[in-house]
Amino acid sequence: MGLHLHYLPSIAPYLDEILSPLIRRHIDFKLRDSFRILTPDVEARQDLEQVFLQNAALGGVLIGKSLLTLHSFGQALLLEHPNPGTIASLPMQRKSLKSALSRVKPDWRLAGTALQKCLSELQEWRRMGAVSHSGRGSIVASLDAEFQKVLEARGGAWTADRSLQEAWKLLSRGGLKELATVEELYLLGFRLPEPVLLAFLESSLRAIRN
Repeated sequence: MGLHLHYLPSIAPYLDEILSPLIRRHIDFKLRDSFRILTPDVEARQDLEQVFLQNAALGGVLIGKSLLTLHSFGQALLLEHPNPGTIASLPMQRKSLKSALSRVKPDWRLAGTALQKCLSELQEWRRMGAVSHSGRGSIVASLDAEFQKVLEARGGAWTADRSLQEAWKLLSRGGLKELATVEELYLLGFRLPEPVLLAFLESSLRAIRN
């Protein structure tokens, strides 16, 4: 797979200057589907759309799957998964977290806003690489493991993070339809280190070397 990776941190004032020649090259050679631009989230994607729509030369880029969030790209990859799990709804995640808390930390009787905050912190902890801080990391790791176990018991549902992990496993094996025509990947606005992104880069580099 002749895949070229481009990592550009958040440099909003220079996006147009940097992206215009890169993307125009694909348009000139009529390879509109030969690249993907991955952004961390919906807000970043909307910011990029605004930049492109203000530039007539780039307006035609916004077709199909050219500009994606990391999560939507992962979902596209999962079309090839032999046993894809559905993404758990927020109410299901809250119920599962409450059940996990009752087993791991029964003294934490969280409800409402506190439970939602705990869920957000758990997702942030996982996103930042699950680094242990003076013993707290081990508690969070136990809670996360129990949370995933409860979710799986509820019909095999996945969190968004789990679905991305499964997507990158597929990607590392190569031969996916989603990447069949892709020659360039632009990674824009990500904070590093980010475990999902790093795993993706590592698997992509392995595919390139092989």
